[in-house]
Amino acid sequence: MFNELTKNKWILCALLAIAIVTLMWFLMPEPGTHEDGVQVDQQASAAQQNGENSTPAASENTEPGYYFVKVTDGAVNVYWYEGDEKNLYRETDIEFSLLSTEDQKLLETGIRLENEQELAGFLENFDS
Repeated sequence: MFNELTKNKWILCALLAIAIVTLMWFLMPEPGTHEDGVQVDQQASAAQQNGENSTPAASENTEPGYYFVKVTDGAVNVYWYEGDEKNLYRETDIEFSLLSTEDQKLLETGIRLENEQELAGFLENFDS
């Protein structure tokens, strides 16, 4: 009887451990993604639809600075916004004309990235 009770406890513990691991697996984000993901700057999109300059207002940013990837004169460029200043951070080798229509629309509007990790991940997707 003691052996059967001990065996049942081990089986119950194993099932509980499997259930916990499975639950954690479903709750974890996919590798290489961010919880908030890469988002299109909604203000820039609205401004572009209204025919305004689609460059975001840096003064509206509460962070110390951010990157903004946008097509300018047929070239995909990365800008660094800090306070009221906008500086060209990097010119990329991304062939805008070879991108999908959806990607072209995103880059025409512009994409705001909060840090270097997001920027590197974003550019890596277009580099491959």
